[in-house]
Amino acid sequence: MEFYNNKTWNDRWIVEEVFKGTLGGFFVEAGAQAGKWGSCTYVLEKEFGWSGILVEPVKSHFKRLVENRPNSKCINVCLAEETKTVDFIEYEESGIIGYSGIPQHWGEKRVVNPETSPHKKMKKQAITLEKLLDDCRAPKIIDYLALDMERGESVVLNAFDFEKYTFKAISLEGGQDAFNTLVDNGYVRVSNPFCRFPWENHFIHKKWIEVKYKI
Repeated sequence: MEFYNNKTWNDRWIVEEVFKGTLGGFFVEAGAQAGKWGSCTYVLEKEFGWSGILVEPVKSHFKRLVENRPNSKCINVCLAEETKTVDFIEYEESGIIGYSGIPQHWGEKRVVNPETSPHKKMKKQAITLEKLLDDCRAPKIIDYLALDMERGESVVLNAFDFEKYTFKAISLEGGQDAFNTLVDNGYVRVSNPFCRFPWENHFIHKKWIEVKYKI
Protein backbone atom coordinates (compact mmCIF):
# COMPACT_ATOMS: atom_id res chain seq x y z
CA MET A 1 0.00 0.00 0.00
CA GLU A 2 1.25 3.47 -0.85
CA PHE A 3 0.72 6.22 1.71
CA TYR A 4 0.48 9.73 0.32
CA ASN A 5 1.31 11.87 3.35
CA ASN A 6 4.79 10.52 3.85
CA LYS A 7 5.89 13.64 5.70
CA THR A 8 3.56 13.23 8.65
CA TRP A 9 2.44 9.62 8.09
CA ASN A 10 -0.93 10.59 9.52
CA ASP A 11 -2.66 8.39 6.95
CA ARG A 12 -0.57 5.41 8.02
CA TRP A 13 -1.37 6.19 11.67
CA ILE A 14 -5.08 6.16 10.95
CA VAL A 15 -4.98 2.97 8.88
CA GLU A 16 -2.57 0.86 10.94
CA GLU A 17 -2.78 2.15 14.51
CA VAL A 18 -6.17 3.76 15.08
CA PHE A 19 -8.76 2.05 12.89
CA LYS A 20 -6.71 -0.99 11.84
CA GLY A 21 -8.08 -1.26 8.31
CA THR A 22 -11.69 -0.30 9.08
CA LEU A 23 -13.80 0.13 5.94
CA GLY A 24 -16.31 2.85 5.11
CA GLY A 25 -15.41 5.53 7.64
CA PHE A 26 -16.05 9.27 7.47
CA PHE A 27 -13.39 12.00 7.54
CA VAL A 28 -13.07 15.78 7.46
CA GLU A 29 -9.83 17.27 6.16
CA ALA A 30 -9.10 20.99 6.03
CA GLY A 31 -6.00 21.88 4.05
CA ALA A 32 -6.55 18.95 1.69
CA GLN A 33 -4.42 20.56 -1.06
CA ALA A 34 -4.88 18.65 -4.34
CA GLY A 35 -6.26 15.67 -2.47
CA LYS A 36 -3.48 13.19 -3.20
CA TRP A 37 0.13 13.88 -2.26
CA GLY A 38 0.16 15.58 1.14
CA SER A 39 -3.38 14.50 1.97
CA CYS A 40 -4.06 12.57 5.17
CA THR A 41 -7.19 10.94 3.75
CA TYR A 42 -6.48 9.90 0.14
CA VAL A 43 -5.57 6.32 0.98
CA LEU A 44 -8.70 6.05 3.15
CA GLU A 45 -10.91 6.95 0.20
CA LYS A 46 -8.97 4.98 -2.40
CA GLU A 47 -8.22 1.76 -0.52
CA PHE A 48 -10.78 1.54 2.29
CA GLY A 49 -13.96 3.07 0.89
CA TRP A 50 -14.08 6.07 3.21
CA SER A 51 -15.69 9.36 2.20
CA GLY A 52 -16.04 12.77 3.74
CA ILE A 53 -15.55 16.50 3.46
CA LEU A 54 -12.45 18.14 1.99
CA VAL A 55 -11.72 21.85 2.46
CA GLU A 56 -9.18 23.71 0.31
CA PRO A 57 -9.21 27.49 -0.24
CA VAL A 58 -6.45 27.71 -2.88
CA LYS A 59 -8.09 27.63 -6.32
CA SER A 60 -5.32 25.80 -8.17
CA HIS A 61 -5.28 23.07 -5.51
CA PHE A 62 -9.07 22.94 -5.41
CA LYS A 63 -9.43 22.26 -9.13
CA ARG A 64 -7.22 19.17 -8.86
CA LEU A 65 -8.84 18.20 -5.55
CA VAL A 66 -12.21 17.80 -7.26
CA GLU A 67 -10.61 15.62 -9.93
CA ASN A 68 -8.68 13.45 -7.50
CA ARG A 69 -11.41 12.93 -4.89
CA PRO A 70 -14.70 12.10 -6.65
CA ASN A 71 -16.28 10.32 -3.69
CA SER A 72 -16.05 13.22 -1.24
CA LYS A 73 -17.54 16.70 -0.91
CA CYS A 74 -14.95 19.30 -1.90
CA ILE A 75 -15.50 22.80 -0.49
CA ASN A 76 -13.57 25.89 -1.66
CA VAL A 77 -13.67 28.01 1.50
CA CYS A 78 -11.51 28.90 4.51
CA LEU A 79 -12.24 27.75 8.03
CA ALA A 80 -12.18 30.42 10.71
CA GLU A 81 -13.56 31.23 14.16
CA GLU A 82 -16.66 32.82 12.65
CA THR A 83 -18.46 33.01 9.32
CA LYS A 84 -17.19 36.13 7.58
CA THR A 85 -15.07 37.47 4.71
CA VAL A 86 -11.37 37.29 5.52
CA ASP A 87 -8.10 38.57 4.10
CA PHE A 88 -6.24 35.72 2.43
CA ILE A 89 -2.68 35.43 1.13
CA GLU A 90 -2.12 32.99 -1.71
CA TYR A 91 1.45 32.24 -2.69
CA GLU A 92 2.19 32.01 -6.40
CA GLU A 93 5.15 29.64 -6.51
CA SER A 94 4.26 25.95 -6.53
CA GLY A 95 6.86 25.08 -3.91
CA ILE A 96 5.34 27.31 -1.25
CA ILE A 97 1.71 27.54 -2.32
CA GLY A 98 0.79 25.16 0.50
CA TYR A 99 1.68 27.89 3.00
CA SER A 100 -1.17 30.09 1.80
CA GLY A 101 -3.59 31.16 4.50
CA ILE A 102 -5.27 33.80 6.65
CA PRO A 103 -2.59 36.22 7.89
CA GLN A 104 -4.74 37.14 10.90
CA HIS A 105 -3.90 33.68 12.25
CA TRP A 106 -0.16 33.86 11.64
CA GLY A 107 1.09 36.14 14.40
CA GLU A 108 3.80 38.77 14.24
CA LYS A 109 6.76 36.47 13.53
CA ARG A 110 5.53 35.35 10.13
CA VAL A 111 6.14 38.13 7.59
CA VAL A 112 5.51 37.74 3.86
CA ASN A 113 8.17 39.33 1.68
CA PRO A 114 6.75 40.02 -1.82
CA GLU A 115 10.23 39.85 -3.36
CA THR A 116 11.25 36.46 -2.01
CA SER A 117 7.74 35.00 -1.72
CA PRO A 118 5.51 36.30 -4.54
CA HIS A 119 1.88 36.19 -3.54
CA LYS A 120 -1.59 37.61 -4.06
CA LYS A 121 -3.77 39.30 -1.46
CA MET A 122 -7.48 38.65 -1.80
CA LYS A 123 -10.76 38.32 0.03
CA LYS A 124 -12.11 34.84 0.79
CA GLN A 125 -15.26 33.49 2.32
CA ALA A 126 -14.66 31.81 5.66
CA ILE A 127 -17.02 29.64 7.68
CA THR A 128 -16.84 27.90 11.02
CA LEU A 129 -16.18 24.21 11.34
CA GLU A 130 -19.63 23.80 12.84
CA LYS A 131 -21.30 25.48 9.87
CA LEU A 132 -19.27 23.34 7.46
CA LEU A 133 -20.51 20.18 9.15
CA ASP A 134 -24.08 21.47 9.37
CA ASP A 135 -24.20 22.49 5.72
CA CYS A 136 -22.75 19.16 4.58
CA ARG A 137 -25.06 17.18 6.87
CA ALA A 138 -22.14 15.42 8.45
CA PRO A 139 -22.75 12.61 10.94
CA LYS A 140 -22.67 13.62 14.59
CA ILE A 141 -19.85 11.15 15.20
CA ILE A 142 -16.98 11.60 12.74
CA ASP A 143 -14.15 9.10 12.54
CA TYR A 144 -11.26 11.38 11.67
CA LEU A 145 -10.59 15.13 11.60
CA ALA A 146 -7.36 16.37 9.98
CA LEU A 147 -6.47 20.07 10.20
CA ASP A 148 -3.50 21.64 8.40
CA MET A 149 -4.50 25.28 8.16
CA GLU A 150 -1.33 27.31 8.53
CA ARG A 151 -1.80 28.28 12.18
CA GLY A 152 -5.58 28.55 12.06
CA GLU A 153 -6.18 25.25 13.85
CA SER A 154 -6.45 26.65 17.37
CA VAL A 155 -8.91 29.45 16.64
CA VAL A 156 -11.17 27.07 14.74
CA LEU A 157 -11.21 24.44 17.49
CA ASN A 158 -11.60 26.95 20.33
CA ALA A 159 -14.77 28.27 18.67
CA PHE A 160 -16.21 24.82 18.00
CA ASP A 161 -19.24 23.26 19.74
CA PHE A 162 -17.93 19.86 20.85
CA GLU A 163 -21.33 19.01 22.31
CA LYS A 164 -22.74 18.89 18.80
CA TYR A 165 -20.13 16.77 17.00
CA THR A 166 -17.55 14.25 18.20
CA PHE A 167 -14.38 13.13 16.42
CA LYS A 168 -12.88 9.76 17.21
CA ALA A 169 -9.38 10.79 16.10
CA ILE A 170 -7.81 14.17 15.34
CA SER A 171 -4.49 15.18 13.79
CA LEU A 172 -3.30 18.79 13.87
CA GLU A 173 -0.42 20.71 12.45
CA GLY A 174 0.30 22.85 15.49
CA GLY A 175 -2.85 23.76 17.37
CA GLN A 176 -1.16 24.00 20.78
CA ASP A 177 -3.47 26.81 21.92
CA ALA A 178 -6.43 24.43 21.58
CA PHE A 179 -4.98 21.59 23.65
CA ASN A 180 -6.87 22.62 26.80
CA THR A 181 -10.10 22.84 24.82
CA LEU A 182 -9.59 19.34 23.46
CA VAL A 183 -8.72 17.85 26.84
CA ASP A 184 -11.71 19.53 28.46
CA ASN A 185 -13.93 17.89 25.85
CA GLY A 186 -12.69 14.35 26.37
CA TYR A 187 -9.74 14.10 24.00
CA VAL A 188 -6.49 12.43 25.01
CA ARG A 189 -3.21 13.41 23.40
CA VAL A 190 -1.39 10.40 21.93
CA SER A 191 1.63 9.71 19.77
CA ASN A 192 1.83 8.80 16.12
CA PRO A 193 4.72 6.29 16.10
CA PHE A 194 5.43 6.94 12.41
CA CYS A 195 5.69 10.74 12.65
CA ARG A 196 8.94 12.54 13.50
CA PHE A 197 7.75 16.13 13.21
CA PRO A 198 7.27 17.87 16.60
CA TRP A 199 4.64 20.25 15.24
CA GLU A 200 2.23 17.41 14.42
CA ASN A 201 -0.18 16.57 17.23
CA HIS A 202 -2.62 13.71 17.66
CA PHE A 203 -5.68 13.11 19.82
CA ILE A 204 -8.12 10.27 20.44
CA HIS A 205 -11.54 10.69 22.05
CA LYS A 206 -11.55 8.54 25.17
CA LYS A 207 -15.16 7.45 24.66
CA TRP A 208 -14.67 5.86 21.27
CA ILE A 209 -11.24 4.30 20.93
CA GLU A 210 -9.13 2.41 23.43
CA VAL A 211 -5.90 4.34 23.76
CA LYS A 212 -2.76 2.20 23.51
CA TYR A 213 -0.21 4.91 22.89
CA LYS A 214 2.33 6.68 25.04
CA ILE A 215 0.85 9.94 26.25
